Amino acid sequence: MGVTLDSLRDDPKYSNDLIDGLKSGDLSVLGSIGEKINNLEFMQSLIYAYKNDKDNYDLFLEAGPAVQRAMAVEVFSDNPELILETDFVDDKEFIKANLRMCPEIIPFIAEDVRSDPHVVEIIEDIKVTTLEGHAIADPEKSTFFTERIESEPSLRQDAEFMTEAIQNDPTFLELAAQELKENFDFMREQSRGNEAVIDIVVSKADEFNFDAIQAVRESSRELTINDCMDLIDQYIEKHRDDRYQKVKDKILERGMEDPRTMKWITAMVAQMDDVSPDLMKKVVDYSMLTMEKTRRDLDQDGKMVMNMDVAQAMITPLMLRRLMSRAEEKGVTLDESMHQAVDSYVEFYDEFRPQFVEYKKRMWEAEHPTQSNNSLSREDERNTPAESEIDTDVPETEIESIDDAKTVVLQGEGGVLEAINKIGMEEITDVTQRVIMDAKSLDTPVPTLDSAKKKIEEIGQ
Repeated sequence: MGVTLDSLRDDPKYSNDLIDGLKSGDLSVLGSIGEKINNLEFMQSLIYAYKNDKDNYDLFLEAGPAVQRAMAVEVFSDNPELILETDFVDDKEFIKANLRMCPEIIPFIAEDVRSDPHVVEIIEDIKVTTLEGHAIADPEKSTFFTERIESEPSLRQDAEFMTEAIQNDPTFLELAAQELKENFDFMREQSRGNEAVIDIVVSKADEFNFDAIQAVRESSRELTINDCMDLIDQYIEKHRDDRYQKVKDKILERGMEDPRTMKWITAMVAQMDDVSPDLMKKVVDYSMLTMEKTRRDLDQDGKMVMNMDVAQAMITPLMLRRLMSRAEEKGVTLDESMHQAVDSYVEFYDEFRPQFVEYKKRMWEAEHPTQSNNSLSREDERNTPAESEIDTDVPETEIESIDDAKTVVLQGEGGVLEAINKIGMEEITDVTQRVIMDAKSLDTPVPTLDSAKKKIEEIGQ
């Protein structure tokens, strides 16, 4: 969060005396705020600002229990050793509930908690499924690797040594020589099945080049698809829903490398009620890496590369927000950094979309030279794969723009599952576009989305 103590002076909630005291490092000024010490709305921005100014979470440690509990996972993910200075270190219920989201705390939790059978089971599961065999950071090994690098800096360029260090503790990636951090094969090896490495690259994207972003994005995509497909399999088994099985079969038929696969499977997952914070984070990380890859993939004129594969690989903002809403409806607290990441992605998506529309115009005009003087209608512009969406029961008030009003429902007669079953895994908006173009060639009125969907049904029959 980019807030600073000085930036909070404009907020009437915070007095100048409070800000001045905190800027000088005097935490005793907190005595003047009374019960607000336990108010998340009041304390959260203050804690972020203090962290950004002082580079520590001392203010978090002074906050009330409600504030600490709300921010604990985010803070401990960044500084896991801080749990030693809180009551959470031996809070068995807190640790059971949050260990999967914050495995970094494992070396620091109380021994009696770590020996609890349920906690042992979670730790073993994390080792297998979350880090895919990579060991949880061993403090003694971390000290060994740190001392070796300090005494022999050239080891930062040694791929084998750095791989061993990163497998022990992913944060050693930050110490790797730039030539390793810019090497596709090295970054692919480090990030494969390792969400912790992926998270580092997402949060520090400016430190990595295009090759690294591309390599880590492949790992992120692979990891996210695997988790989503596991969840889909569980849903199919539990609900005996033939429609989901048919869509899954079509996805497998098309192949996991199809650029639209992520959009399709996240659309299916968004209909479910058990989206975990871990899976939500994987989807957001993939989206951020896709954004970075697209932003950096420039043509000879220095403009973003435009093609169907690029557009079809992008998950739309509506889908991300739908996934987040599903998670929060189940009582999951998504941290501020995730909301900021999605906001950043939405901003980029809004920048990308008109450029892609312009690209589609040029392609259409090239394919229809005799009609090149006739611009595409607004309806044509909206029907682009980049903007197609699969969602369910979205109230009109939740639609972000006129483009998102083309949302195709997953459930009910005429939904995308039925359409896919009849005509194959084809972008619904592509079919709509074809119907519209057919209507134009017959000099008939351009159909609405509803009439286009009826035409889709006819095609299927």
